Amino acid sequence: MNASVTTTDAGAAITSAYGGYFNLDAGTGSIGKSFSLYAKASGATTNFAAYTSNGQVWIEGDDTPTTATFNDVATNTDGTLFVQGDTEIFDGSLCVGDGGTGAASPGGNCANAAGTDGVIYSVNTSVTQHDVAEMFPSAQFLTAGEIVSVSPTNVEFVERTVGSEIIIGAISTSPGLTLGWETAADSFYPVALTGRTPVKVNDEGGAIAIGDRIAVSSVAGVGRKATEASEVVGIAMQAFTGTGQGAIVMFIQPHFWDGTDHTSVSAKTPEPVIQTSATLVIEGNVLRNIASLEGYNWSVNIDGEFVTEGAYQVVIRGNDAHATTTYSTISSQQFVTLAGTTKISGKMAEIVFAKIDPAFANVVQADAPIIVTATMSNGTGNVSIREKTTNGFQIWRDGGTGDEVDWIVMAYRHGVVPEAMVEDVEEPVVEEEPAPLLEEPMVDEETTVEPMGETVDETVQQVEADIPKTEEIIEPDPEPIIPAPIESEQDVSTQEEPVVDPVIQTDNQTSDVADVPVVESDAPILIVEEVL
Repeated sequence: MNASVTTTDAGAAITSAYGGYFNLDAGTGSIGKSFSLYAKASGATTNFAAYTSNGQVWIEGDDTPTTATFNDVATNTDGTLFVQGDTEIFDGSLCVGDGGTGAASPGGNCANAAGTDGVIYSVNTSVTQHDVAEMFPSAQFLTAGEIVSVSPTNVEFVERTVGSEIIIGAISTSPGLTLGWETAADSFYPVALTGRTPVKVNDEGGAIAIGDRIAVSSVAGVGRKATEASEVVGIAMQAFTGTGQGAIVMFIQPHFWDGTDHTSVSAKTPEPVIQTSATLVIEGNVLRNIASLEGYNWSVNIDGEFVTEGAYQVVIRGNDAHATTTYSTISSQQFVTLAGTTKISGKMAEIVFAKIDPAFANVVQADAPIIVTATMSNGTGNVSIREKTTNGFQIWRDGGTGDEVDWIVMAYRHGVVPEAMVEDVEEPVVEEEPAPLLEEPMVDEETTVEPMGETVDETVQQVEADIPKTEEIIEPDPEPIIPAPIESEQDVSTQEEPVVDPVIQTDNQTSDVADVPVVESDAPILIVEEVL
């Protein structure tokens, strides 16, 4: 059927035009069903019960389409369907595809082209409300915002939380996604499992700040600020500073809180886990601006020195990718090591640290000794180490058939001086100068004069020259002096051996020293001792 509408007056306007208009008045009687339009197509390769080309479909709720907008029910020119009122897909599925290439059906690339009755298929889902809820039955009359737990008496029921019961959520005000199909009229309630929803609270735990955990107060189903380890329903996203009871938006996250305030997004000052007077920076999994770290039995100081009372372990991946735990070498000194194998073509090979590892030469303490151990690794023969310096050493071979030597060097690292090298510096001994000669010599039973010459004769002459001529002469003891025997007639001045500990004989006392020459003269007698 084709329809064409043309006016005979060019200036006339057509209010409405219909290609086909069907109106059915069933009237009265016992008519069971009435269809204004019933369309069915079959028998062809492609069948359409209705086909609309380049136009709109307007499904109106009454007989007065007075608006050109699509706020009621219609399709736009791009295929958008507008529905005012309920839309029911009976005994079928809904597939919302994106019309991509390779779609499994004309509706787009839905997850299930065949469709399962009662299932909605879509590429993505966007919901304007905030929480995800599930419908649960309850023997109690519950209201939005109450905290609930699992009922201990009814299977799969919930009830208001009391005391330390385990919390599963709170009654949602307007869930964005609801699991289950039961309604409140059937004593089912939407329990918010996660997301944002208002929750009833009071001031029993004090003022509530953003970021506080919310536990259950003494009032069943009503929350309060958590102040100790307990079950909590979630984290406050609004502050509550009033008195009595109110409601705040919370992020539902039921869990057991250990009582430690690890994080806070409010301006309040919680009990800190990290106490510091400096600024610590945590960025990209890196903790910066640290001077030192200290544990129970270990520490790392500001110079990076690691100290531990336990074992220092290093895990190494072996050739078979198996993890093996190794332990560091413990030493009372701080050494750096270098090892290698060297061929000796003649009797001597020279090892230069900078040629093997330039970094090694830079970290060796210059004024500290190095320790070198070497062994022949093939054949026979002995080796010795000579000319050890901080730059290298020499390996000398003593016979044998071997020509490869394994060696290892241990040296003190730069900045470390071994304790054995730190010697105590003794203060120089200052010899006391001899007392000056007095103008009037003291009279004593024993008189000793330090030698001033190489021989006794020269010493005597020097002493006599230094004595003033006008000096008073000290007479010898009137007692007779018994001279000691002289083994030879050689003059005293010609004796090579010095006289040790001579003593002047007085008061009939005899000197203990033998071979002391005695000079009888009217001049003062001087016995001079040469000190070795």
